[in-house]
Amino acid sequence: MPPPFQPDGVTRDRFVPITVRVAAKSGAGRASVKFGYAENGPSESFYCTSRREACIAVDTMAQRTGQIAIANGTVTLQSGDAFDASTWKAGTRIQILGSEWPLLEAPAANSLRIRSQAGPGKVSGIGNIVHFSNPGECVKHPKNSRITANGTTVTVTNPWLCDGGTKGNSVGIAESVNWMPSNWSWDLGNIGLQAYRSTFQYASQAYQAQPCLKGCTIQIPGISQRVLYYQIVYDNGQVEPMVAVAVP
Repeated sequence: MPPPFQPDGVTRDRFVPITVRVAAKSGAGRASVKFGYAENGPSESFYCTSRREACIAVDTMAQRTGQIAIANGTVTLQSGDAFDASTWKAGTRIQILGSEWPLLEAPAANSLRIRSQAGPGKVSGIGNIVHFSNPGECVKHPKNSRITANGTTVTVTNPWLCDGGTKGNSVGIAESVNWMPSNWSWDLGNIGLQAYRSTFQYASQAYQAQPCLKGCTIQIPGISQRVLYYQIVYDNGQVEPMVAVAVP
């Protein structure tokens, strides 16, 4: 028998923050950290997922969390960590309801705006039911979220019809539609109180490096019990040597 588990204070149901102390550099005003894992490709490529692109960390907290209220694309902080207005900008993503939503613009301390986004696969509609071709899509769409297809926007009233029966991978809606399989988009509508988490960026996506004129701290959102490789990058082009660290 293996020894019994001994609590070590590491919360492994989310990213584990790895703190990086960044020194001031002459001519540099901001800094970011490239990071990734060797099992996803060459360590110097800094792939943190199977996506063949370097990952970037800029936040002082690695992952921010809190409770938010959502109405018509505006997200308002209710409790928890404030949005990082000094480093986030248009295109930065936050995680809500298991989906990552891109920001329309840089946030204020307590509010931000998110855009609608294209849905995967196709949707079809019969009466008050919308069916998804993408497996498991039904779990992403809560009550009062909205789906748009064929120039019509409908509101989800009966979410998570995922019973595998005649309804299957579907949601119930307030309106009645007759849609052939179509491209679609969706937004979160007016769903009220929800949890949010910040997330990492990919190199090609919008972000703004951490202010670092006098030195700064950046935390990497690491995956527990993996060997992580990272490199500090300054906005004047200077870089530090690559570092490897074991994530607890």
